[in-house]
Amino acid sequence: WLDSVDESEVGDDEGEAKSKDVLVEWVGVTSAMVAAKHVTFKEINQAWGTPKQQVAAEPVPEVKYQEPEYVPSYVVAATPPPPQAGLQQLTATVPYGVYGGQQMQVDTPNGQRMAVTVPDGLGPGNTFTFLAPGPPQPAP
Repeated sequence: WLDSVDESEVGDDEGEAKSKDVLVEWVGVTSAMVAAKHVTFKEINQAWGTPKQQVAAEPVPEVKYQEPEYVPSYVVAATPPPPQAGLQQLTATVPYGVYGGQQMQVDTPNGQRMAVTVPDGLGPGNTFTFLAPGPPQPAP
């Protein structure tokens, strides 16, 4: 490429070599340094600031907005069977830090504390129903 450079084009910008002979010598020295592995092309590019080739930007394709499909993030627990004699159906809210499959403590209306297992798929803030012993029945 150097042979194709016209002498009048050499040194026409500030900071450039002022003669073609200096440019020829510089190309020879740097080529020898690269060949002897004293310097890499990357180091030369960094030192001399060779301009990067501009890549033509491809036009960005127009994309129509599509509404995402709504997927609920909660799980609806199966409806429990109706309470059996001596049992009552209660509702509990899952506390912070507790998730499905874990046990939590609940207080029943008759003052008892009991452990219940949170249904799978539920997490903090979800509610679920469970069966607990009812109040004592009066003797007939």
